[in-house]
Amino acid sequence: MGFYTPFLAAIHEKADRKIAILAHGHLGHSPIIAPSVQYKDDSSKGLTVQVESAIEAAQALHDTYPQAQLVIVGHSMGCWVALQVIHYFVSVY
Repeated sequence: MGFYTPFLAAIHEKADRKIAILAHGHLGHSPIIAPSVQYKDDSSKGLTVQVESAIEAAQALHDTYPQAQLVIVGHSMGCWVALQVIHYFVSVY
């Protein structure tokens, strides 16, 4: 996600630092995080797991900051994952 840092920093600056930004990478796709034994095969990094992970992150933000507005965006496959997270929240709330 390092290549997104300058982009997200620019958004933060344009918003006068009044917003918090969380970048959530796809499981098994971050060069920063060492591979874990939990990724025994490719199925543990599949689309369902990616969506579940993103939902967990969004739910944790919602639970911690219930009054905050949550804006979910994604790029490429991340956009599809973001849409699945939005569908989940619409169905639950």
